[in-house]
Amino acid sequence: MNYCFYLDWNGLTPSEWAAWTQAILSGAAIFAAAMIPAWQEKRARKRRIDVYTDIIHHAECEAQSTLSHIDTAVGRAIRSTEEKEWSMLCKIFDSIPFHDVPDYKLYGVIRDASRASASIREVYEPLLSSEDKVTECVVMEVREQARVLAQCYEDAAEVSNRLAGKSLRYRWFNLKQ
Repeated sequence: MNYCFYLDWNGLTPSEWAAWTQAILSGAAIFAAAMIPAWQEKRARKRRIDVYTDIIHHAECEAQSTLSHIDTAVGRAIRSTEEKEWSMLCKIFDSIPFHDVPDYKLYGVIRDASRASASIREVYEPLLSSEDKVTECVVMEVREQARVLAQCYEDAAEVSNRLAGKSLRYRWFNLKQ
């Protein structure tokens, strides 16, 4: 038995054209239906990565602010009615569901950023409500933890760029290096 796969498109009747059109469009609809959930999952994953990266960036900015605040106050007490930003940041880091982190490298970055934030909170926030003087040791500790947070942000942006594609928000890291 011989099969011929040659199709004479010119000799098709309107009902055959309708059948072929329906078959092609049905295939396209099935393909689109299969791709939409994957696209939505990729967007949700990218959003989660960007949120985690933004949290780390906020902690890095706060660390730089804290460092400049205590760097100018070495040898004297700092009295402030400033909010306890570090306590709030530590609560945010503690509330991150690690089962939801999209990449194991981001897990380590978030863990390190959380530890650095807790270290800054432990040395800085007690100074705000006491008469204790800022020592050089406190400044060195905050400086080291600010460096850790800067590295965490850079690593998180790298993971973001690698996993979710180049984002305009984090593209400057590649230009900076």
